[in-house]
Amino acid sequence: SPQLGKRAPMTLRCRAARHDDINAMALIAAHGFEEYPLHGMMRPFMKPGASYFDFLVDLNTTMVRAYLRWRNALVVEEDGEAVAIALLNRVPVGLAGYIANGGLSMLRSASLASLLRFFAMTEEADRGAKENADYDWYLEILAVAPGKRGHRIAFITCTEDNVRFYRNSGCRVVNEDQVSLGGRTCPVWAFEKVAHAD
Repeated sequence: SPQLGKRAPMTLRCRAARHDDINAMALIAAHGFEEYPLHGMMRPFMKPGASYFDFLVDLNTTMVRAYLRWRNALVVEEDGEAVAIALLNRVPVGLAGYIANGGLSMLRSASLASLLRFFAMTEEADRGAKENADYDWYLEILAVAPGKRGHRIAFITCTEDNVRFYRNSGCRVVNEDQVSLGGRTCPVWAFEKVAHAD
């Protein structure tokens, strides 16, 4: 039984996304980005009567399909249910990639001219990181299902540089220790962070 005051640990599993995950992943991303200012810039350009949320579902369905094609989509599941997703790339999907993966569905919500301006704007927003950062992977989307936000996470690190980074990121040290192996020691800091719910 769990200790008093401690929650029973959740069993989470991270795996490569599958085609049968597309709808759940698109919904998680759409909910995650519903109030995202960058995507919200599209609201004034929606067709009369079009649903902004449906547009986000179509947009994210297209993105998930494109990322699945290159096997750069991950799902975190709890008890077999998708609760978080990540989409990573090395090379941008591009307009042709969006069209090839169902992007024309977004024409239900906005005109082609508006969609082209939207995609040009999002590419411009990404440009700073893509052109100036030295990266191996670009994290395009990281989203958590609405009912799973606000949970605490715990983790460890063994370097002082990481300790400074995590402290500056609002993480709290819950334990400092040392481990040893064969006469060598290594410092270990345990951190806790509350992921705030939206």
